[in-house]
Amino acid sequence: HFQTGKNASVWIRFKVQNQTSQDLNWLIELYDFEIDYFEIYIPTKDGKFLVKKGGDSFAFTEKDILHKNFIFELPQ
Repeated sequence: HFQTGKNASVWIRFKVQNQTSQDLNWLIELYDFEIDYFEIYIPTKDGKFLVKKGGDSFAFTEKDILHKNFIFELPQ
């Protein structure tokens, strides 16, 4: 069952694996710029999580990357 509407929550978990011999800079981009609030949990090497927050409820200048969409760098 998939809930929709203003109070709906969606959890997505995925792994990114660099299968090349190059050190690549990966980005995650959320195209829906009408999201009021979201959190991204990025695992760290010490087993904890780096939490990135964003959405329309934040000022544009608070974005990690100043762009119309929400973009975050994923550490290697």
